[in-house]
Amino acid sequence: MKRSNLTLLDAFRCCPYIVQVAAEFISDVAERAAFLNQARTAQTELQTPLFYEAEDFDDEKERLIEIIRERQVVDRSIAILFHLNRQVKGFAKGLRDAGLEIETWDRRSGAELDFGSGIPKVLTLHSAKGLTFDTVIMPRLVEMSFRHVSNARREKLLYVGITRATRWVYLSTVDGDAISELERLRKLSTLQSSPVTMQIWGDSPSSEAPTPVGDKASSSPDDPLDLL
Repeated sequence: MKRSNLTLLDAFRCCPYIVQVAAEFISDVAERAAFLNQARTAQTELQTPLFYEAEDFDDEKERLIEIIRERQVVDRSIAILFHLNRQVKGFAKGLRDAGLEIETWDRRSGAELDFGSGIPKVLTLHSAKGLTFDTVIMPRLVEMSFRHVSNARREKLLYVGITRATRWVYLSTVDGDAISELERLRKLSTLQSSPVTMQIWGDSPSSEAPTPVGDKASSSPDDPLDLL
């Protein structure tokens, strides 16, 4: 099935803010226009998607935990999506260690996820295809997560992840290590009546923003929650 056949359903299902953000990752001009034209005209959601640029890995991790706790109060279904399987495993452990109840699919046990429960699901972007959630959270949008992945493939993964959400999306990266495609959201956030809000560590307009701590550290394959 061609992606253009999927975008119309995605646009109809997602709130208009999410549609506008997802459209940034559709490279074909005609396909993007068709996608935007199919969006719901009424915007009832009060929050725009949030793009957060963290100081370092620890800052991104702490903000992720805050966001999950906040969204559990208002949403029935939440997905935390990663590109790499090792990130799913590592973050599942890290989030549980932080006191959060989450679910992830265990291939070894064959246990299925309970999509009837409100427990946040930790999945890969690939395995989230065909699923929908009230909120989608996409952390670790850094270069190390997408090594040897083409720009076209990155666009598709971002599009798929964003359009899994029906109400709200959160994307995060690290200052100095963001994948280049996120520059589109940075520019989009500067527009009047922008469909996305950007927050930068230590310079956020929201009281919810974390307080920067420690020295800035670069991301590396040794990030503790990327590996078990």
